[in-house]
Amino acid sequence: MLETGLARLPQVQRSVVLLRDLEGYSYEEIAQLTGLNLAQVKVYIYRGRTALKDHIGQLELVL
Repeated sequence: MLETGLARLPQVQRSVVLLRDLEGYSYEEIAQLTGLNLAQVKVYIYRGRTALKDHIGQLELVL
């Protein structure tokens, strides 16, 4: 279920969410690694997490 949700995310959102939530990098480290500014990193992580939450919530209706 999580893999399906991650696959639906745009590449940049998927990358920053995985770096933050799976790998444990700080926002600043993610900004350095990706070349994004700090505000972009925060926005992409927020949007990615929101999309994952929405995806997982929709699957509960199907089950």
